[in-house]
Amino acid sequence: MELLNGLPKSIRHEDIKFLSSKTVENAISNGTLESERIFNRHLVSENLETLLKKWLDEGDEQCAFYLGQIYFEKEKYNEAWTYFRMGYEKFNDHKSKFQLGIMLYDNLVSKDVTKVSNPQAKACEFFKEIMTLNVQLALPVDQRNLVFSAAFNLGRAYYQGYGVCPSTEDAMRCV
Repeated sequence: MELLNGLPKSIRHEDIKFLSSKTVENAISNGTLESERIFNRHLVSENLETLLKKWLDEGDEQCAFYLGQIYFEKEKYNEAWTYFRMGYEKFNDHKSKFQLGIMLYDNLVSKDVTKVSNPQAKACEFFKEIMTLNVQLALPVDQRNLVFSAAFNLGRAYYQGYGVCPSTEDAMRCV
């Protein structure tokens, strides 16, 4: 499905380990998880959104992105937009900015929600801005991958002529 090209489809396993350990701690402390209950996918699913919202309220900046990604996966794009926008505007999270670009480029959210008149052009602006991030080896792999994904998507935009003037030459510069 073309609209998902270049989009991270899952949260990294390192993050899941962090989230699940935090979820277990909270589930035990608030009485949701009793000693005879097995901690499984269903239990995580029924508690994760609530816990992420709680942690976000407590100042955990990463939770805005995680909530956005959960809603994105559920195809609840307006909710995803809200949390990705919060992650970008309030916490300057570049992963959230990238996801906003993907959603704009693929018209996943209506213009009345995004308040953007030319969504593909705005997506290309986001991708260009992300491409200016530092990609030195000492930096986290996430940031390098994000820059490369933004370059791929901007190259695709130039090739297809969505949001920018079509240019094979500019498309090749991005890859």
